[in-house]
Amino acid sequence: MTTRWLVLGVIVLAAGTAIVYGLRRKDHVQAGSGALWGWIGEAQHEASRVPAAATRLTDEEEIRIGDCLAEWQTSRTQTLPADIEWSRTVDEIGERVAAHARRRLPYRFHYVPQDHFFNAYALPGGHVVFGKGLALALDTDDELAAILGHEIAHVDRYHCAERAQLEAASRSIPLGGLLTLPAALFKAGYTKDQELEADRYGTTLAVEAGYSPLGAVHAMQVLAKHQPRADRRASNPIQESGDAGLDSVQEYFKSHPDPALRLQAIEALIRSQGWLPSPERTLAHGS
Repeated sequence: MTTRWLVLGVIVLAAGTAIVYGLRRKDHVQAGSGALWGWIGEAQHEASRVPAAATRLTDEEEIRIGDCLAEWQTSRTQTLPADIEWSRTVDEIGERVAAHARRRLPYRFHYVPQDHFFNAYALPGGHVVFGKGLALALDTDDELAAILGHEIAHVDRYHCAERAQLEAASRSIPLGGLLTLPAALFKAGYTKDQELEADRYGTTLAVEAGYSPLGAVHAMQVLAKHQPRADRRASNPIQESGDAGLDSVQEYFKSHPDPALRLQAIEALIRSQGWLPSPERTLAHGS
């Protein structure tokens, strides 16, 4: 009996810690009856993350790991005028959105000038990689800001750091071993809840940076348009992280929830926040 009460006490303590943490967060709180259920869901989510938070990497450790993982990206150069312009655009919009992130990290953006690279992903410590194939599918600065916001959110909400921690635990490797993790591990996407959280939080960052909330709506519509008909979901993103590629259209949709579901959640967010549908700005770049 004593053991049962002890276990119950630990569970209550963990949940209480998560709730206090949630109350201290600086995120926007939605008004109305939906706020209560959203708050309960967030508290449950935070409770599940208490063990990870207790052993979380320091910012310095996370930045070091991300720098090593991104090293191969920074060596890529853009020689075509259009690619140089694209790289500059991704940098400018990314920095503007990242300025509103809660974590003060050195966010850096890497544009990959390959037409087949229909993907974007984040690495620990603030690196965001964005492929030309995905960029060419977009029409406005606001769409680009929404997708960059989504990736920034994966860093800001500790999704990337927790992925590295889980991998280290599964392999029983120390910090030094994390420096050799494959970048593909972070291309593979996250849980459905984490992806939807990144949509919500990333859209908020983009709006705070002055971009239209319609950018997130239209970005999801663009993704839906490119969704392959025969969509095969990845049953386990970690399992498939070692696969070659993960850059094509098909691979993008393996690692992300259905755009229709994401669009529905973003539209609900916009309504709950009362954001006005301000006009979007056409992307100024070479083709």
